[in-house]
Amino acid sequence: MDRYAPKMKNLAPRDIVARSIETEIREGRGIMNPDHQIEHVWIDLRHLPDYVHEVKLKEVASFFKTYVNLDSRTQLCPVRPSNHYHMGGIPTNAFGEVQGSAGQIVPGLFAVGECACASFHGFNRLGTNSLLELLTMGRYVGERVESYLSEKQISAPKGAGEASLALFSSYLAGTGKENVGRVRLDMRDMMTRKVGVFRHEKGVGEAIQELLTFKERAEKTSVSVRDARWNQELLERWELDNLLDNAMTIAQGALLRKESRGAHFREDYPVRSDDFQYHTLVSMTEFGKVTFGKRLIDMSLFEAKGEYSEHFKIIPRKY
Repeated sequence: MDRYAPKMKNLAPRDIVARSIETEIREGRGIMNPDHQIEHVWIDLRHLPDYVHEVKLKEVASFFKTYVNLDSRTQLCPVRPSNHYHMGGIPTNAFGEVQGSAGQIVPGLFAVGECACASFHGFNRLGTNSLLELLTMGRYVGERVESYLSEKQISAPKGAGEASLALFSSYLAGTGKENVGRVRLDMRDMMTRKVGVFRHEKGVGEAIQELLTFKERAEKTSVSVRDARWNQELLERWELDNLLDNAMTIAQGALLRKESRGAHFREDYPVRSDDFQYHTLVSMTEFGKVTFGKRLIDMSLFEAKGEYSEHFKIIPRKY
């Protein structure tokens, strides 16, 4: 990391560290792991005292022991960037009420936590931001839901749930020969290669076309247990559709944003562009047919020029 972030080194933000590791591997300095058939780099934790391994890094040490049978106190450990939470999510106001593209509230629909975007994340996701989403917004949303229920007489609209029932019925009725697990693994590999740490217009465009093929394959799968009760196969089939939907919207959004900002890194547009100084709203009602909107960034704290306004100014990162 001395070469990539000479000031912060190993403490640089995770997107910079991830790109640095991938660059080392792409330039031929990775190590092929014969057990997992995946290239990696080493992380050296051997200089740390036992207390750090056993208390501060207890979970990390346990992962290495459980999954690759290594002792982080005495051995080098293999690491490689993996997929993480995406940033953003369902657009909400400060009380977790879901908003449409024009900012209007969708009555009775709330989102909170990792799936929501109350705009704490900005353009780079940090661990403390997730705590804000979970704890702070959890309280605000809970209070708003409570008041909403006490003020309104809630009744389900006519036909509520029929679309979901029809969807699950179609899963149970499937007779195709494709395997849900295989489709999922193939899609995961493709998304990692083409819409992962590094992105390029050609690769992202290819990914979008391949996702259409994966959708066709998913529709040719079947479940062996024809019962909706505690059916793990059925859940995995449902999850595959959710993964496809998310993959398509992520890829389309990545193709639209012709710049690099935070964890979104386009090799063909490596510099941040203020033409994209907004949140991208992605909507998809039919698979592959995506529409976009914009959500302006609230810069009022910076524009107020108060005591802490400079903390909210958008500035280039230097590490």
